[in-house]
Amino acid sequence: LRGLEQEAGFHLQAGHTVGLGSGAVALELLLGAMLLPEQATVLIPALADPWVPQAVQRAGLRPALVDVEPDTLHVDPDALRKARAPDAAAVLVDHTAGVPCDLDRLGATCAALDLPMVELFGVAVGARWRTRPVGACGLAGVAALDDGHLTAFGGALVASDDDMLITRLREALDRLPPPDAWQTAGRVAQAHLRALLAHPSAFGLLGWAAPRLRHQGAPA
Repeated sequence: LRGLEQEAGFHLQAGHTVGLGSGAVALELLLGAMLLPEQATVLIPALADPWVPQAVQRAGLRPALVDVEPDTLHVDPDALRKARAPDAAAVLVDHTAGVPCDLDRLGATCAALDLPMVELFGVAVGARWRTRPVGACGLAGVAALDDGHLTAFGGALVASDDDMLITRLREALDRLPPPDAWQTAGRVAQAHLRALLAHPSAFGLLGWAAPRLRHQGAPA
């Protein structure tokens, strides 16, 4: 795990990278480590995956949807200004479909609103905005790997240059109960099976076997 964190930190050009079990847990713990006021509003993209608002709620905060631009499906900076509530405490932006947001405009908007920006970049790992990889251009970034975006084993990465934020995040991570050994073993077995079935040779075998199975099942 430490090797993965170091390798990811190098490629993301982030001061710190932390590996976690899922994107939902990563976002929940990250929001907690940001020390936001209880029940404060977190502005999230209207097209965010369902686990995003759920993680916000589990962190004791309230999600509020922000309209996206029709041509990019990214958070609309103008809509972000209009959606800014008096109790707003943070902004989540999503690099939808792996295409980087306009971090210049969104970063300037968040700075004008005095709100920290967190990137959701699970499908955009490796993409760049100008000369820097996405993921740690704001206060922090969360890359959810749960759906097999990059690995069959899922998990998540949190990237940030903020030393104190990462220290609090690791402290919260250490307080979590240890994972169930049987659940972990089952998850690893399922991941190996998914990786095996996704291999090109599996498709070749299926293409070889399917006509023969159809022929065997045909009526005499």
